[in-house]
Amino acid sequence: MRGAEITPALDVASGWAKIGAMHDIELAAILCTRICHDLVGPVGALNNGVEVLAEEDDAEMQRQAVELLGHSAEQASRRLWPAPKVCTTS
Repeated sequence: MRGAEITPALDVASGWAKIGAMHDIELAAILCTRICHDLVGPVGALNNGVEVLAEEDDAEMQRQAVELLGHSAEQASRRLWPAPKVCTTS
């Protein structure tokens, strides 16, 4: 009889653990979606810049492509590693 009383408590505890694990999975999925969303623009621009460099013979267009690459790499980097916020007291 005693074992029957303990089993439901264990089932409830394991149920809560499953719910907690599901929340962890959902949180991880949301974080991954956000990171991918934030990087799509700069990574697409990097791809475009590389294509321009590969196809373009004009020096001015190549210079602009290099600027685009630098700007896009900086954006992607900033989105992955934002600058630390400085707290100031007045």
